[in-house]
Amino acid sequence: MERCGVVAMMGLTNVGKSTLANALAGRHLRLVSHKAGSTKEVGAIHVANASCRCALIDTPGLVRGIKPGTRMSRAVHQAVDQAHGLLWVSAAPAFGDVVDLEWISYCLTLGKPVAVVLNKVDRVRPRNLLLPMLAELGTLPGLAFVMPVSALRQENVAELGEALATLLPQLAQLPDWAHEPAWQEIACELFREQLFEHLHQELPHRVTVSLETSLETKAGLLLGFVVWVDRPAQQGIVIGRGGERLKAVATAARLRLSACMNQPVHVQVWVRTRREVREV
Repeated sequence: MERCGVVAMMGLTNVGKSTLANALAGRHLRLVSHKAGSTKEVGAIHVANASCRCALIDTPGLVRGIKPGTRMSRAVHQAVDQAHGLLWVSAAPAFGDVVDLEWISYCLTLGKPVAVVLNKVDRVRPRNLLLPMLAELGTLPGLAFVMPVSALRQENVAELGEALATLLPQLAQLPDWAHEPAWQEIACELFREQLFEHLHQELPHRVTVSLETSLETKAGLLLGFVVWVDRPAQQGIVIGRGGERLKAVATAARLRLSACMNQPVHVQVWVRTRREVREV
């Protein structure tokens, strides 16, 4: 029986967890943004190699300043409880913050195999600055492994995929609940990614995306998205002057979706307020 199971990936905000999940899977399935806290929902990505089959659970970033183990969402608690192993991701350029060590120590109390990844090592110059970080982590008893990686540059990503086997039991198959999202959910995430990319700090709080229609045509797959905001004034922010901003978002999303789905994709977009729905 092969090494097979679920690993919950945890870390503070903006350490590159979603980028790492995509790199390990070899597919762009999770939203990636420079804006902290862009990952809102727990999501599974399947990683398979010669050593193991793993459902990697990407979780929303934890906020600095909270006590380890507190104020985690129900979904994150559930992912941690149900996982066979835990992968803590730190950003190497920011490592040394006591918060990282407190959370790693907390993970080690949960009775599961724990490993630590130092991500974004491509930003550490000179590279020998990594040595004291690795030495400090080496003082923590019970870690399965510590590995420096660069998800963006694909550095040590394959090696990390193989090492996940040390966090997993021997199972015949993955649990039923640890399935990857449906393509419709992935499409919404990739569209939301382009909103982050084009609106930056202007992106309204709590903006969400839903897929309302999908139609196979001779020209390709036609997808109809709705961008949901809270107030009418936020519609103008998303749409932009003369619709130029929304047009740029839709074009970028179409290109991303076409590449991910290996077929021509065409996009229609509406921007609506949640108030409209409440008033119906």
